[in-house]
Amino acid sequence: MNRIAAAAAFLLVVVACVGSVQVKGKAMEPAIHDGERVTYERYDGGQLNRGEIVIFNSEGGTGAASIKRIVGLPGETVRWDGGRVLIDDQSLDEPYLAPGTQTTPQSPQLGTKYVVPADSYFVLGDNRIASSDSRSFGAVTRSQVFGKIKR
Repeated sequence: MNRIAAAAAFLLVVVACVGSVQVKGKAMEPAIHDGERVTYERYDGGQLNRGEIVIFNSEGGTGAASIKRIVGLPGETVRWDGGRVLIDDQSLDEPYLAPGTQTTPQSPQLGTKYVVPADSYFVLGDNRIASSDSRSFGAVTRSQVFGKIKR
């Protein structure tokens, strides 16, 4: 009986801590493909790191969730120049991108330089040409993030 109770408790913890979602779109290729089912661990606060892939709600919690990679951390200056991403004027190493990927501006309001606000993250899709991301809608707040993709 104790084994059954322990197994049930373990399953409840796993279900409460892990979720899955089917990806719609090509914004995260080549890392994640259209139609692929990905697993995420629920995020409940704390530090997020550059390079992590997160799932978040749109501003105000309306609309579909999005999956993007964190490239800019709170307080950093993100800019793009010559197709490259620069963080505080240092070129960002992005080995996850397909060869030849260029990063260009999407919104005249954001221009080519953006200071990431406190408690926020600058996120980009790996397939830059097919991604609507922080280049168009600005930073994602920590409170919008609800999961980290497990790879």
